[in-house]
Amino acid sequence: MKILGIDPGTTPGNKCGWALINNNELVDYGYFEYSQTGVERLKNVSKDFKTLFNRIKNIDHLAIEKPYGPNRQSLETMNILFGIILAQAIAVQLFDFEFYHPSHVKKIVTGNGRASKDEVNDYICDFFNIDCIVQKDVADAIAITLTALRDIKTAKGGEKD
Repeated sequence: MKILGIDPGTTPGNKCGWALINNNELVDYGYFEYSQTGVERLKNVSKDFKTLFNRIKNIDHLAIEKPYGPNRQSLETMNILFGIILAQAIAVQLFDFEFYHPSHVKKIVTGNGRASKDEVNDYICDFFNIDCIVQKDVADAIAITLTALRDIKTAKGGEKD
């Protein structure tokens, strides 16, 4: 199963991490960085995800961090970004996607729904035996992907990882 996880950056300066797991193996990951605001940023998000979805063929499931937070403006921005990302996913006929709440992701990968970014990063590095210099938003995207994999296996009656 090929799962693409996305941790969207909601404010300029934040990074939008992504990670790809294929058959339980971490095969690719990276991030997009957007310094612009407004329409230019939205155009870049659309272009970057169109390129990513066209480069990674036959994605079985798209896992995206669920919008959260007390700031209404951040939620509105995040929802616009989700709309753009999902529009690009639908354009390549990727229809299977789900949103994952950050506390659920943290609970699955660390056992603690209130774990810090450093704890998530440490788990990801240990689990995949990768250099712990992984960018934090990328580590979050990897964690989102692992959570999706575990939830899908559990829903199908498989074992939990």
